[in-house]
Amino acid sequence: MSDQSPSPVSETDPYNFWGQVTDGGGERGVQMEEEEETHALASTTHALDSTTHALASTTHALASTTHTLASIHNSCLE
Repeated sequence: MSDQSPSPVSETDPYNFWGQVTDGGGERGVQMEEEEETHALASTTHALDSTTHALASTTHALASTTHTLASIHNSCLE
């Protein structure tokens, strides 16, 4: 009788090394989900940065327009 111990992690075993039931994707499936969430968060952050930049540009343009209108108004009063 040979003494062959089973592998602690089997490809067909529904339990991972820590004894938690997996969905078949195991740790790699969880890692892929985390990578997708990280990518989505990075995309959202980039979109927010772009929106903030656009708002700053718009605010600057409005300030410039207000200054121009104030100058025109003052020249009309003279």
